[in-house]
Amino acid sequence: MNVSIEKLDLIQQILLIKDEKLLKSIASLIQTKRKSSEETEGWEELPASVRAAIEESQRQMETGESILLDDVLEKYRKR
Repeated sequence: MNVSIEKLDLIQQILLIKDEKLLKSIASLIQTKRKSSEETEGWEELPASVRAAIEESQRQMETGESILLDDVLEKYRKR
């Protein structure tokens, strides 16, 4: 599948999403990826354990396993 078709497919999928939290997570992931691709300098200087933790966090965001910071803060403010 070429990149243009993949982009169009992704756009179509995003247009069907009604879950605001999921949309915010996707937007955050895209911003993070774009920023990281622009600022790749220094990545190799990070310890392997830090790079692995970042990559795991990104994987969790992509699979919906992450929790939004606002949700965590709200939970602990109630205590």
